[in-house]
Amino acid sequence: MARVLGQSAPSSNTDTSLYTTPSGRRCVVSSLSISNTGAASATCRVAIRPAGEALAAKHYLLYDEEVPVGSSRLVVLGVDLDATDVVTVRSSTGNAAFTLIGDEIIP
Repeated sequence: MARVLGQSAPSSNTDTSLYTTPSGRRCVVSSLSISNTGAASATCRVAIRPAGEALAAKHYLLYDEEVPVGSSRLVVLGVDLDATDVVTVRSSTGNAAFTLIGDEIIP
């Protein structure tokens, strides 16, 4: 059954780890919600970093995705993550709230 894996409202222009798959587990990520709670449009980034690699261009799923004032984006992912994989998020305004939904699995 899917559950909330991580939630964050990162500071403006700050790469933030939303979720790290625990050691000895795998994870199936079903979806990601991005909600703009501010008074200005936000541009958002979402990356998956295998084994906690340093953030690089190759890791981005979304890059500078615009989320208008008072709206949300629901991204259906269906991604398997291995132990120590990291989901990293960022917002241009600091007014975006990210929620990651999925299920952890003990292999």
